[in-house]
Amino acid sequence: MQSEAPNPDYVIKAATEAEAGDVHEFLYSPRHPALRVRPLEDIEEMTRKGLLFVVWAAAENRIVGACYLSDPGQAEPGEPPNWELGGARVDAAHRGRNLFFAIAIGALTQLVASDETAGREIPVMGHVLRGNPAPRRTMQKLGFEIEREDESFDPDGYPGLEHMEVGEDGLIHADILRLPEAALCGILDAAVTLLESPEIRFKLRAFERPEYLREVRAEICQGE
Repeated sequence: MQSEAPNPDYVIKAATEAEAGDVHEFLYSPRHPALRVRPLEDIEEMTRKGLLFVVWAAAENRIVGACYLSDPGQAEPGEPPNWELGGARVDAAHRGRNLFFAIAIGALTQLVASDETAGREIPVMGHVLRGNPAPRRTMQKLGFEIEREDESFDPDGYPGLEHMEVGEDGLIHADILRLPEAALCGILDAAVTLLESPEIRFKLRAFERPEYLREVRAEICQGE
């Protein structure tokens, strides 16, 4: 189990179904022009599958960050089956503390080191709006690489995009990023390092077994 600091500033955990409404409100009230709105039913389903993650500020006793993994079964028509890291939002008062990086490490480690997927290649992708550079920097720090630049989307063609920023052509423009297999070693290195963080405590199953996490890291990072 992660060594527990007496008073960590933040706790990163999987949201419960009872918290789905609070997470939905945090993510989408008000609506962010760079964030696709998912219906409450999707958020509830993510909590049931353990795919919705939150940052809890201990001193304030509230959610200050969130992201989700959208599973391949929710792929859009015509899109290849990929996990998607999305829904990333951090409260403005808590930015600049690498919380998006930490919660993404938690989510990706939970996926990579699960009993079902440990040691296997897992396709993970993400969308970042062209005019929203901050998450792109963090995604690239995580090891994501730009696969396709300036993809365009009709805001009326997908639910939850109607409020998002569009270009002069009336379309949403985004880059498609993908996490290469070679980046998984770095993800797990960061996870092992964060186990020792006094500011952040992970309440995720993958972090409850540090030795197993290190074994998965050793298997994936052979020869590195």
